[in-house]
Amino acid sequence: MEIYLHHNGEQIGPSTEQQIRDMVRTGAISKTDFAWREGFPDWRPLNEIVNFDSVPPLPAPLPAEVPAAAMRGASARTAPSAQKPGFGLHPIVIVFFVLYALGNGFVAFRQIQLGGADQIPYSAGYFGGSVLGPLLFAYIAWLIFRRSRLAANIVCCLLVFGGITSGVEKLQEREAALRQMRDTEKKLMTDARKNLTSGTASLDSTLQDFNRLAQQFGSMAKNFEGNDKQTMLATQDMAKTMDGLMQKYTAAKEALAKDGFIDAMSINTREDLKRRRELAKTFSYANQQVADYYKNAAATYRDLLRKYNVSDGYADKAIESFTKAANINLVLQIMQTEADVMTQVNIIYGIYDREWGKWKVNADGLIEFQNSQAVTDYTNANNAINALAAKEEELRALSVKKLDEAQTP
Repeated sequence: MEIYLHHNGEQIGPSTEQQIRDMVRTGAISKTDFAWREGFPDWRPLNEIVNFDSVPPLPAPLPAEVPAAAMRGASARTAPSAQKPGFGLHPIVIVFFVLYALGNGFVAFRQIQLGGADQIPYSAGYFGGSVLGPLLFAYIAWLIFRRSRLAANIVCCLLVFGGITSGVEKLQEREAALRQMRDTEKKLMTDARKNLTSGTASLDSTLQDFNRLAQQFGSMAKNFEGNDKQTMLATQDMAKTMDGLMQKYTAAKEALAKDGFIDAMSINTREDLKRRRELAKTFSYANQQVADYYKNAAATYRDLLRKYNVSDGYADKAIESFTKAANINLVLQIMQTEADVMTQVNIIYGIYDREWGKWKVNADGLIEFQNSQAVTDYTNANNAINALAAKEEELRALSVKKLDEAQTP
């Protein structure tokens, strides 16, 4: 069987198998030189074409020179191109790969649609990596497996199939997570609206709805990438801090309400009055902490977004959405209203203390003072509390409007 060789940039042959063995023994050629003979589709290392392990010892000394016949280039046969086989993919694999690239282009486009313009760098990186990755690993496989195009095609197909599966699953997970997030947001805001319109909600219950929403955003962050994911984690961190303040605020408010605020019927001793004043002081402090946090909420949120490496453009949009959803200005007005209420409550506590022993609660549950000035002071403070309560009702109605606006795309 005639064999062709490619050695030192020149084609040798055709040569017989015995001539090839002789040339290997003399060192004229190497077992790793590329060779071809009939029956093989492409050029391969010589040791894949000739089995040198079965060569018996020569009975006579080796010739000093390579037989001239082995070195001639003329032959009736035509060997394949003497160039080494290059990297390439089967036409079917190429078609498959082009369809895969188009599919990944659609996935990247959908990611930009879902995440906005700030998603472009991540989506471009995803598209580039998903397209170039299979080609790179196919080339590496071609090198590792001695320039085997079969190995390159197999590796490329496996990576493309895996990439399609992964890309589709990731897109489905992302869209499902977005639906879940929007459904959760809509439900929480609907619940808050229902509470506000029915008059059963207080500031703390409304804020807790938003905190619960923010923390759920954090738990869903694993289904997102890039700015989306980092923003959700930053929002979760902010919600955790806010939740701690709100727990103190709610506990202080509930303790004061349980004791009766300005209800004189439960104040039987000065010790009761002292405890009531301490509860009012604790609530006022918790109220001020929440108000201070909300005053700096936008700046705090921006710092967190920078900590999580969220791009400036995306951070601006996140802060704008947060400010709109959280109704910061409205919350601060409510907090100030409650602070004003506590001012009047403390005035009434002061009247109770100042007129101790000179007032009583009648059968109708109304307080009666012996001092006319005490009556005037108490009436003024009580009227102020009622006016502030009416103002809070107006703010409650405005809260409903703002919640509706926050749900409008």
